[in-house]
Amino acid sequence: MWRIVDGKKLVKEQSSTMRREDEVEDLVVSDPSCLGKPLLIIGRQRRRSITENGGVDMLALDANATTVLVEF
Repeated sequence: MWRIVDGKKLVKEQSSTMRREDEVEDLVVSDPSCLGKPLLIIGRQRRRSITENGGVDMLALDANATTVLVEF
């Protein structure tokens, strides 16, 4: 879990209260490394033609140009 500090930084914690999804997405976009590896965010809230179930929260590429789907 990550805690939001000063409205702009993520600090790793054991537990935390959940924030609104769009707030978490904004923070991840500002520092994608909080997901555990270097990522390039290339899309958010992709809803068309990604999956049969309607889409993903974030679409990213890793250092090897492998597509990474992020769901919150």
